[in-house]
Amino acid sequence: MQLEPCLSDRIWSLLISANSEQVDFYQSALEDLDVSFYWPHDHEGENLQLEIMITPEVQHADAQQIRGLIQEKLAIFDLSYDEISLKELPSKDWLLENRKQFPPIICDRFFIYPSFYNEKLPNDKINIELNAAMAFGSGEHETTKGCLHGLSRLQEKYSFANILDLGCGSGILAIAASKLWPSSSITAADFDHFAVKTTQENAITNKTSNIQSIFSDGFVQINTREFDLIIANILAGPLIELASQMYTHCSKNGVVVLSGLLNWQEKEVRKAYESVGFQLCDNFVVGEWATLVFEKSNIDA
Repeated sequence: MQLEPCLSDRIWSLLISANSEQVDFYQSALEDLDVSFYWPHDHEGENLQLEIMITPEVQHADAQQIRGLIQEKLAIFDLSYDEISLKELPSKDWLLENRKQFPPIICDRFFIYPSFYNEKLPNDKINIELNAAMAFGSGEHETTKGCLHGLSRLQEKYSFANILDLGCGSGILAIAASKLWPSSSITAADFDHFAVKTTQENAITNKTSNIQSIFSDGFVQINTREFDLIIANILAGPLIELASQMYTHCSKNGVVVLSGLLNWQEKEVRKAYESVGFQLCDNFVVGEWATLVFEKSNIDA
């Protein structure tokens, strides 16, 4: 599993033993650093080996500085770990290595390929081109796959006119929605300016002109009152906090697709959304991650 590839020629690798149920918290704690995360898909047990690849801002950082920086960030989230190894990786062509890490991905009805892919595209798939060096959302992560699967299932029986992708990252889900509902109006929002720019560029590349990417912290900067479909692939904590706002901004009989939550967090997220008036209409698991699909009740809560 990989998130956000590093392209610098100076990269450190910190291998730790971490609680498998807290991987998303480690990601949140270190999200403002230039890091990548790797862990095995097939791990078993409470702990797993998590590799953190970091490109330090200081050109000549040493092991002590790297270790201190990681510990400082994790301490804010009260996260601890057992260090297995810390080493600086030898210099190499990281752009080439990055390309090796991003082969095309087939997910449900979608064929997701990097910008450097030059082979023939399949005629029987919905093709999405992404810049693999950009923001989170390459199609590899189980939460993205879960959302793509959910959107594909919804397209079989729903027609949406107004769609929101909250926490858009690379824009992959907004682009998928545009391909499924080309006549819709889509807002792609994120509190990361880089993600907003990335989504805009990927939307242009995929000729999905019905997507508008905007900066917004939650719903704060979103002017549209209601959406027929809201997609939110973020963490369980923010999903729970946004439950009532999701209901307010969801139109009558509208649908929300939620992911970014581990299996053990599903019950708590479901409780939060059902308590404000949503009804669960679909749910499924990809690996360790759950995707929930809710419909807004006809009667306001």
